[in-house]
Amino acid sequence: YHRNWTEEEMIHWLAAFMRQSSTSSHDAYNQWSKNQVGAPGGQTIRNTIGSWAECCELALLTLRKEWTEN
Repeated sequence: YHRNWTEEEMIHWLAAFMRQSSTSSHDAYNQWSKNQVGAPGGQTIRNTIGSWAECCELALLTLRKEWTEN
């Protein structure tokens, strides 16, 4: 097993998905990530960061930071 993404990169991928989707489900992310060159799968993100809910919370915090800075 070789990890190609940092935790920050994984959260940014999940945030990018959340910007475009009306759901934050693990299955929906996996479908989306298959069409994104270089995107980690949802299981890779979960294995690295923690529960899917934690991952989504971190992605939402990233989005919130972007929105308040712009």
